[in-house]
Amino acid sequence: MNFCNCMRCSRIFNHVSGPTLCRECDKYIFDIIKEYLENNPSSTAIKMSEETKIPIKIIRQYIKDQRLMEIRKELNTCILCGEIIDQ
Repeated sequence: MNFCNCMRCSRIFNHVSGPTLCRECDKYIFDIIKEYLENNPSSTAIKMSEETKIPIKIIRQYIKDQRLMEIRKELNTCILCGEIIDQ
């Protein structure tokens, strides 16, 4: 088992992959991102990071894990750069 401290609350938890966030903090941060994207659908990851104060590293990991795909499935813009994606 790989135990580590949550980067947000310092709680010890079993880390499997992704950002070093415990389950509660991961849900909290993901909910912030989800709400932000619902209100700002054409925002880029960098702008989202600046406005929510969530580290870009966490946002990029969510993108890599495809966790943000469901939120943005109806949009055809890249979450990293904001460019229109041809489909």
